[in-house]
Amino acid sequence: MSIIGQCLEIAGVDSIDGCFPTTLGMRTSDVVKSYLGLLCLGMSDYDAIENFRRDKPFQQLLTLLKVPSTATLRQRLEKLAANDLQARTTTWSTTLLSLVEAPITAEKTHVCLDIDTFVMDNSNSHKEGVSRTYQKVDGYTLAPVGSSPMASRVVIARPWAWATGVTQERTASPSR
Repeated sequence: MSIIGQCLEIAGVDSIDGCFPTTLGMRTSDVVKSYLGLLCLGMSDYDAIENFRRDKPFQQLLTLLKVPSTATLRQRLEKLAANDLQARTTTWSTTLLSLVEAPITAEKTHVCLDIDTFVMDNSNSHKEGVSRTYQKVDGYTLAPVGSSPMASRVVIARPWAWATGVTQERTASPSR
């Protein structure tokens, strides 16, 4: 958790407090960092935060003033998602990789990505690109690559695209 806390600090997660106000004494950065801490521990359920509310190392290593309750975590994250949290956090990964001078080496002309994906179930639809999946539903798995909030196009790479170089470009409307 120590390394996670340091990465969150380097990435500038505390800067989110300037975009979203503190509510009932709970900083937005505390809510976001608490959930990121849970995710890094392999826990995605909001209820899991209850095990860390009185855990001083969790609080100190993530530099939290407060650890939110289950209800606060869920409500605030839902509110943040509705208020375009993603657009305000898109630079965190690149900031972190840049400031720690992480070596990113391309294999010939591609950079291999290790990503987790999920199937988008489109059973009973007639959408292009839908086929039978390992989960025995009709669907597809997309991994957005190179998108930004103001992008006029999004490059979609199938999970195997890093090996074949096959991508699809789709036009997207700018978010603003």
